Formats: sequence, C-alpha cells, structure tokens
Amino acid sequence: MRPKWAFQLLPSTPDVLHKGYRVDPDTQAIEDEVNAVLQRKFGFHGISKLVVRLGPNVGEKDYHEFQGVAWKSCPEFDVFAYRDLGAEEKRSHMRGIVLEVFAWLTSNFEDAQCFSKARIDLGWENKSTEPLGQRGTDA
Repeated sequence: MRPKWAFQLLPSTPDVLHKGYRVDPDTQAIEDEVNAVLQRKFGFHGISKLVVRLGPNVGEKDYHEFQGVAWKSCPEFDVFAYRDLGAEEKRSHMRGIVLEVFAWLTSNFEDAQCFSKARIDLGWENKSTEPLGQRGTDA
C-alpha cells in the first residue's frame, strides 16, 4: 500500500502559510493532486517519498536522499510573498514548482520515469503555471 504522503511540500519557515499546519488549504490541494497520481511504488531506486523543501535552509544540499526519502530544495521560494498571493496565483506558482522539480528529477536520474508519468497524469502542462523562481512581478 502506498504511504499516504508519497509527496510533500515543506516550507522551511513553519506557521507562515497556515498557523498550526504545514501548509494552507490551497497548497494542500496541490499536494493532494500529486499524491493521487504518483505510482504505488516509485521505482525510483528505493525512494518511497519525495519532500520538496520550500525556502532557504542554511547548509542544506540541493538534493539528497536519506532513509528512503528524497529531499529536493527550492531555496529561492519566498514563503511570505507566496502567502500573500491569491488562491489561483498560489496554485499556478506551486504547479510550476512541482513541474520543475519533476523535470529536474527526470533529467538527472535514469530511473525517475515515475515523475514523467506523474507530470502527464496531472495534466498541468496546459494550465497556467509559473516556473520556480519566476513569481510574477509586474513592473
């Protein structure tokens, strides 16, 4: 049986998005969508969970694996700016981050096809997304 949370978004600063919770309902919805499409077994060299670390975390590697968990960092994520976005902007921004992380994994690991399949199954390619580090700024 697949663990309930095969995929998790983890802000490096707690209690900013939703007091007492890891993330707000908009971000949780994105996480739930990803968890719904990930294969029962990743087939990704013994990894059973992917955690995307959102925001700077001093001394953390960009990517590492520990005890069956893959950790991917997104240090340029600004949790305070994200918190202030509207619901649709949050979804767009977080979809962009997820798609970029999945693309990074598939381009760096030969056995990461499960993430390519998840990208297709999510169907986000045709929806509005903002790539990682390119949060909309109107001049």
